[in-house]
Amino acid sequence: MPKAVIHHPGRYRGFVEQARALPPVAAGIVHPCSKAAILGAIEVRDAGLMEPLLIGPEARIHAAAEEAGVSLDGMVIENTEHSHAAAARAVEMAARGQISVLIKGSLHTDELLAAVVSKTGGCGPNAASVTSTAWMCPPMTSR
Repeated sequence: MPKAVIHHPGRYRGFVEQARALPPVAAGIVHPCSKAAILGAIEVRDAGLMEPLLIGPEARIHAAAEEAGVSLDGMVIENTEHSHAAAARAVEMAARGQISVLIKGSLHTDELLAAVVSKTGGCGPNAASVTSTAWMCPPMTSR
């Protein structure tokens, strides 16, 4: 698996240090059924930045953890049948104040956003959206 590298770590150091000074945020990791999603949840937990709640099919979450070679001991799993159900449950939990942040795992973006903006069960008109995307591009010499 390729290793993620931040080429300018100084840009983010202050932001991360400010976050570490605060209590961990209750975060719903929605459908974390891939090795990368599980490792991300473990990383933010171990860094003390978030208290991840894994929302999705329990058997698939455990399979992803096994593939990643990590233990889910001490992590809470909210079992759902599939990705759409995970998105709906995560939004419901956020609306009730059980979690403060939704983090997209290994489901399609439109599945999560459809649950967020749903007129019957979405986050409501006062919801805020912040999107972060990181791109990993190989050096020109390797193309």
